[in-house]
Amino acid sequence: MSLLSKHSTRRLKGSKSKSIDVEEYTAQDLPSLRRKRTMSYNRLVKALEIGTVALSDSSKRDLFLSYYRDIKTIAHNFEHAHLIILDILDDPEDVDNKMQERFDDMYYQVGSIYHSLTKSFPPSSQSQNANYSSNIRLPKIVLPSFSGNIKQWPEYYDTFNALIHNSTTLTDTEKFHYLVSSLSGEALTVVKTFPKTQDHYHDAYQTLVNRYKSKRNLSFICWREVLNTDFKHNDANKFQTSLDLLEENLCILKTLDFPVQHWDFVLVYHILSKIDPEVRQSLEEKYSDVEIPSFDQVKSFLRAKSEALIRGTHFTATTKLKSNQTAPAVVTSQSRRTPAATVLAASLDIKQTTQPYKCVYCDESHSITSCPTFLKKSVDERINVAHEKKWCYNCLKSSHQLKDCKSIFTCRTCKRKHHTLLHRERPQPQEPNPTVSALISKSHLNTTVLLATAIVQVRDASGRMQSFRALFDTGSQSNFITESAVKSLGFTPAKVDTKVSGLGKLWHPFLVMSLVQ
Repeated sequence: MSLLSKHSTRRLKGSKSKSIDVEEYTAQDLPSLRRKRTMSYNRLVKALEIGTVALSDSSKRDLFLSYYRDIKTIAHNFEHAHLIILDILDDPEDVDNKMQERFDDMYYQVGSIYHSLTKSFPPSSQSQNANYSSNIRLPKIVLPSFSGNIKQWPEYYDTFNALIHNSTTLTDTEKFHYLVSSLSGEALTVVKTFPKTQDHYHDAYQTLVNRYKSKRNLSFICWREVLNTDFKHNDANKFQTSLDLLEENLCILKTLDFPVQHWDFVLVYHILSKIDPEVRQSLEEKYSDVEIPSFDQVKSFLRAKSEALIRGTHFTATTKLKSNQTAPAVVTSQSRRTPAATVLAASLDIKQTTQPYKCVYCDESHSITSCPTFLKKSVDERINVAHEKKWCYNCLKSSHQLKDCKSIFTCRTCKRKHHTLLHRERPQPQEPNPTVSALISKSHLNTTVLLATAIVQVRDASGRMQSFRALFDTGSQSNFITESAVKSLGFTPAKVDTKVSGLGKLWHPFLVMSLVQ
């Protein structure tokens, strides 16, 4: 039976220790808990090493018995830290489970050695003790891997020193092999040039330490990530990642002996500047009676916000299903909800702008007409892509070919059966228009035209209403919006080629910004 079990026990069998309250610990405490667990693990390894030697060397017997007197304290400290780590981690790493199993094995081996040493053996049993000690198999040491990420260095450095570098039973050659086997990527190249011999271990180890043990570099990286943390999004996964990244970096800075506990004002002000205005208003309302909220209060509020976003994702699939079942009403409801999008996209395929998309070219969450990678390509390159991926040339879908396309839309430039993005512009000679010439020749023609205007309310990307002045031209068949208005509304424009017809049906190609929701 395993000495420790996450699901079945909270204390050592026979232990009188109090149950462990894990609610007061957070992810910020993981590094210190792991160091505490590693320290207890290393003490038990040391006790087992001395006990193994004591079986054949009576001079080590008293030293082992001294270690054994603290064996229950060592086990208790390991259990305390290990169980909290397992409760904090939703998905414990394999290395945590293996460490628990190795600790159990060593714990019972130490107990077995103790009973062997305290029994009365005849003088002839000394050789048997030597054979017994040679048959004891120490547990395999599994080290965390280090690839050169300086944020992982403190944990790797402490673990490697505790289990390998400070070991008195391992030779320098064995330590060198453990060092190389635990490194990868950039970190491996640092020691790769050293021959794997006993004489070069300390040089390789010191070179690695000199490269990555830099409090200044690590603190700069962590603080930069703290400053770059952004909470201005409502995606559940991104919000959770931002919050975890903030706590991780502050935890590392705390282990570097920075007074993080005294940074409440700086952290609170910074976070308030990085969250959405609506979320900031909710936070201000919640702590309106507090002069300056503490960092823990703000963090607790953001954690609740993150959990609310995650719970909200459970209903996303149901909402999308209902919207698909009421497709005929989508155009009307969409036009009422986002009038700005209707103004900008009046000549676009409405079906393409009202349904959720997954780009058939890059698999991102947008339509093919909004794909920046696809739009950067030339017309010939787009045609080649459509041919290679066997898309329909008319609607750019992969579910059918052109001959089976049932879309009512055609090229907006030439009205032929292909997509506008695949249209090849063919220069045509411009014939003089006598009507235009005649009109231009009349210099006394009154060019002043009065057009009606109105102040309209438009909902921006955040759902707030903004006021704009609209100009009504009853003779125009297209709708336009200024670039400054687009930026003010917070919409993302995409570039499309289209024609703008003027007087006498003269036309000229323009690069027009068109919103795609």
